[in-house]
Amino acid sequence: MMNKSYIILDAMSTGNIPEIRGYLSYFDHSTLTIDMSDHYFEYESMPLDLYNIKHVMIDTYFVNRFSVGKEYREELKRRIKSLIKLNFIPVFANLWERYDFKSSKPNTTQLFQDLKDCNISKYCELHGSRSFFWWLMYEKYIKSGLINYCKIDHSHKPYDFLYLNKQPRPHRVHLYNQLLLANSLKNSLYTYRNDQHYHYGADMRVEKINKLLPPQYEFPEVRYNYPQYGYDQQIFPLPYNHSKINIVTETLADDPNDSGYPLFLTEKIWKPIICEQPFIVYGQRGYLKCLREMGFQTFNHLWDESYDDQPNWLKRGTMIANLVRSLEGIDAAKLYADTEKIRSHNFKIFSDRAHLKSAIAQDVMKSLFTNLVNF
Repeated sequence: MMNKSYIILDAMSTGNIPEIRGYLSYFDHSTLTIDMSDHYFEYESMPLDLYNIKHVMIDTYFVNRFSVGKEYREELKRRIKSLIKLNFIPVFANLWERYDFKSSKPNTTQLFQDLKDCNISKYCELHGSRSFFWWLMYEKYIKSGLINYCKIDHSHKPYDFLYLNKQPRPHRVHLYNQLLLANSLKNSLYTYRNDQHYHYGADMRVEKINKLLPPQYEFPEVRYNYPQYGYDQQIFPLPYNHSKINIVTETLADDPNDSGYPLFLTEKIWKPIICEQPFIVYGQRGYLKCLREMGFQTFNHLWDESYDDQPNWLKRGTMIANLVRSLEGIDAAKLYADTEKIRSHNFKIFSDRAHLKSAIAQDVMKSLFTNLVNF
């Protein structure tokens, strides 16, 4: 029997509705279909009795970026109250993050307080999880054909590692300091943006440093001034072509077994997979295991990936630093010959729309139809 779901994509029409519609349009399930409306008032023209389950999305990306005022909050409450009477389930949605919406952001916490008197018993949370950034990068590079302009060429590898850091998160600082102290980055392309990164200048004054890539390895328009925000999903092929191994420092490095929240995979892993480059990942516990469960392959036949199951993020970072040191000076020709099948396989899986739709279906099912949360 086929069940039907109806989703209002944005209760207040403040978010990127085409994006969330595009992501959910890849949902494909054997016993469930989804119909969607972009805006709140469209529900009045829908045959609501035909749907087994109904959701309304609350765009917390907007709420957390802007200081929403009383008028916004009162109108949201009014709309949610109306929809609760029609058995809609609220969804706190932000595909660009993975966190506990109830406690991590002040503005969202205020929304929870506002909605307490709306008689909400259950709600859902829609995270980026494993599949959103896969979808985003698939749309950008595979569906659009942009991949044809990347010109990936692994014949010349003068650098050991490509190691890109942006937002200074504790686990990134931990790994960077270890690699810097061990001089493991002496033959690498790497970046480091952090106001806490200091060194002594020629006059012995302490200077703040933002370590950028050499200009020829950046997009021409930001060659000398790479911005703090933006360009995250852009790929400039040359640094990938000229480096042997990608050290991926993901957004999070917690243990999902403790938090109860799903793994969160961002564009950082999809870039080396698109560029067919071997990778080491400093991310959450079980990150590599998650990739393998999704159909991808990792490099445990070449080096020790036991760091992936280390519960403590500090110890995990130290294990990765030791692994990086052991791979300095690795023979590029042999490495790329030994990993050719894996790299080709990973790109093929990434480019396979059916695999992507399967991952999205699993993530959306968990978020919207399985993991209802008590309000």
